[in-house]
Amino acid sequence: MIKWLLRLIVFTVAAVCLLLAALAWPSVWFSHTQRLGNITFHADFDFDGDWPAILADITSRYEHVPVYDSSHLPDVYLFSEQDNYNLFARLALVPDAVPGFNLSIFDNSYISLPGLELRRERPTDRYAYSSITGEIAQCVTHELIHGLLQERLGYAAVLSIPHWKAEGYCEYFAARPRLEADSVKLRDRIGQWLNVPKDSRTREYFLYGLMANYLFAQEQLTLESYLSNSLTFDEARNRMLTWYDTLPHDSTLTSSMP
Repeated sequence: MIKWLLRLIVFTVAAVCLLLAALAWPSVWFSHTQRLGNITFHADFDFDGDWPAILADITSRYEHVPVYDSSHLPDVYLFSEQDNYNLFARLALVPDAVPGFNLSIFDNSYISLPGLELRRERPTDRYAYSSITGEIAQCVTHELIHGLLQERLGYAAVLSIPHWKAEGYCEYFAARPRLEADSVKLRDRIGQWLNVPKDSRTREYFLYGLMANYLFAQEQLTLESYLSNSLTFDEARNRMLTWYDTLPHDSTLTSSMP
């Protein structure tokens, strides 16, 4: 009985080690590698066509994040086959429907290109400059920022950050270079959000990025203030909407608090 128990323990430990190794070093699955700046991109296809511009966009966005660390060397794995991505997602206990995730403990981001394509096929005009649209550069940079936060704060601290703050930070700073380049007004984005049906599953997620946009761009919060336990979701949301209601509005946008 003891012998069988020891065998089971050894088998379990070996299986766990193999799973962790697959997640930590999945590069054997990919035939193409390219490094830009600090980021190493892996894919099972050639980086031709629009890809040089997309990778350059990701690298530029990444290097403009306030917590950017030039010593941080992340890897991005781009899956062109959903089944292959699903295998890694399941190993990491991530739902298949999520088209990207980051395992900061390994400095790896995993991206499903078919999953992002599905998002781009949906009507997402109201969610412009958000990962909800399936834009590759936005989604990849978003995942990379999760890794930067872990590098800055530590693994245990990142796990304790409220979901809305972690996702909001990544959403806003992944999009900020585009928002600034396109002169997009936060006022207009909030107005678009207010007109999204309240039963929309993606409405609240979009709100996270808007709140981070407001808190960092308008209130000029530091990262420490943003992460403070004293800043709650309801307070941040109400402060943003109170600010919004003091502004003149386009007649096509909602101007009252929901």
